[in-house]
Amino acid sequence: MATVAAVVHAHQRRADGTYNVKIRITHHRQSVHLPSSLTVTADDLTRGLAIKSPEAKRKAADMVGEFYRAISKIPPFALEQMTVRDVVEWCRRELRAAAPFHLDFYAFADEYIAKLRVAPSTRDGYRKAARALRNFAPDLDATDITVPLLEEFVQASTARGLSPNTVAGYMSSLGAVYKAAQRTYNDEDTGHIPLPRRPFDRVKVARVPSQGARALTREEFQMLLDTQPSDRDRLAIDLFIISFGLMGMNFADIRKVRRSQIKDGVLTYHRSKTENHRADRALMKVTIHPQLEPYIARHAGKGAAWLDLPDLASCTFGNYFSQTLRRWADVHGLEPFKFNSARHTWATLAIKAGVEKARVDEALAHVGDLRTADAYIERDWDIINAANTKVLSLFVWPSNSQE
Repeated sequence: MATVAAVVHAHQRRADGTYNVKIRITHHRQSVHLPSSLTVTADDLTRGLAIKSPEAKRKAADMVGEFYRAISKIPPFALEQMTVRDVVEWCRRELRAAAPFHLDFYAFADEYIAKLRVAPSTRDGYRKAARALRNFAPDLDATDITVPLLEEFVQASTARGLSPNTVAGYMSSLGAVYKAAQRTYNDEDTGHIPLPRRPFDRVKVARVPSQGARALTREEFQMLLDTQPSDRDRLAIDLFIISFGLMGMNFADIRKVRRSQIKDGVLTYHRSKTENHRADRALMKVTIHPQLEPYIARHAGKGAAWLDLPDLASCTFGNYFSQTLRRWADVHGLEPFKFNSARHTWATLAIKAGVEKARVDEALAHVGDLRTADAYIERDWDIINAANTKVLSLFVWPSNSQE
């Protein structure tokens, strides 16, 4: 039979004169001493270091009782086969399962988001979601996340004027964090499931079709090429055209380009949005066609920078793009579109121009189903850039675009 006792050892006296009470578990004449949360002073002990203080004796007895209750759950025939280490591990599991579980959801979220291998914009999305929930429910324990709480959060977010798509994005990001906490702390092998509920699976927010991320028609993009924008609008429209001409290159990648990445008229970069999800790190080699040179020259950077862009936050740039492109569409009687419509437009017109879908996927550097073997096969960039030439040749490019 395993025995349990609360003991104090003379050689473990601390510098401040206190002692940590150890829990000694003995089984088959072997003992293990476990530290406890109870600390005593010399006044609490007899000369033989036995606990004499009534309060300390009560706390020690409570701890010993918890261990005995855990051991009592071991079947007798199994206990005889266990070592003292086995008994200790059994007790730890039982006590952990019995103890109240608490997890600061925001502290866990901060740590989880910091370790994510995603594009910076995706990480920012996670942080915005956590910040929105924190503003609604400060000091939130993971065990307190319930369906009613999430439904109230959705209602409050909608009342603030957030779009259904934004709220749905928040719920998706927060759900991913919550499920990561479940994977971290739930242990099905031992039956220790401190986070059993799945509240995010039960609260759904319907997304609405985006009215902005659409593909322009051939005629609409020709109108954009033919426009003479004001100084206020020129940067947004020029960058939209540059993005289109570089096979839908994202703005986040455009603003990071350095002159050293361009050799013999070819821009080499890794698409940041899918770089961590592809074996080839989403490598792209894009020929800069002559049609784009006037737009690029108008915003030529200084020193190592390829383009001279204001040092603004992504959200500020996003608002500028949205307002400018929406205003231009409204003036021309068109449906609104966003900056990433350049990417949608290129892909749509490439398909209509007869470019194979596989070539379009390569040109866009999607996550796709890139197999391990594909990482060792050199892609034919001539074929990919020939597809871009085919798309750009659909338009009449202004000869005065640098004026």
